Amino acid sequence: PVPFRWLRRLYKRHSPACATLARSVGLERVITLEAGRGGAADNGEGIARILGLECRVGPRLGADLETPIHRDHYVDPALLPAGLLADLMPFFSCPETVEDAFLAVFGDELAGAVFFTGFMGGGIWGLKDKVGPQMNRMDNSGASLEEFRKRLGFAHVPIPTIAARHVRTIRAITHSDEMRPYRVGGWYDRPIPRRILEEAGVPREMFGRDKGRGSVLFEISGLAPLAPEDATEEEKRLHRSTLEVRHRAVNTLAREYREILGLSVRPREASREPAAPGM
Repeated sequence: PVPFRWLRRLYKRHSPACATLARSVGLERVITLEAGRGGAADNGEGIARILGLECRVGPRLGADLETPIHRDHYVDPALLPAGLLADLMPFFSCPETVEDAFLAVFGDELAGAVFFTGFMGGGIWGLKDKVGPQMNRMDNSGASLEEFRKRLGFAHVPIPTIAARHVRTIRAITHSDEMRPYRVGGWYDRPIPRRILEEAGVPREMFGRDKGRGSVLFEISGLAPLAPEDATEEEKRLHRSTLEVRHRAVNTLAREYREILGLSVRPREASREPAAPGM
């Protein structure tokens, strides 16, 4: 059997609280990034040390290629080395997003592992988000892990989704009087994970003041065929570059699956029907 290693991505949002919870099922090792987008502080090594967890710090993908756009930072995939870009094709082939590509650097750790994350913690543990009968997915974090996960053979467990069918009860606890000592104000207030961490011995000032930005941004407008009309020339160039790479990634993925399934792969020209006379 494949040995499972317990891992957690650990940076300054819901992730440290999830790592604390996962210790009860054998978590011993976590991973974190040197920094967040734009060089922002996002390294959770100090928190891991307090929790008694072994921590690997990985470099940030495209850190030296980021361009500030609309108060955030983006990477033009055309600027990435060819070999690295080829390794990222499983992420670019996903229809929703490419943001999770930053995890590629930890591929050797994730193979055969159970990987705990704090994905979707905002929709479960937040104070001001709309609450319905089901959990509220606030973003598409984790959506581009599918092909990467299948190739490496790891199980992804976003801890906040456990018992998410009871999101109304969880939200009631969040707003209860007992949780008031763990509210610090601001749009990123999350009393439940804060209480979990503080009771584990992590000082209040070390985490959760703002949302960490560990993911890598390549695209301005997702899969839209054209960039917005009011986009700058730089934004339009980035949009075209990302769509070209995603198109290549999808074709590569389709070819690989045809080979796996034993289907013949014909050149595109050979597969076309002959033109009718006079056409």
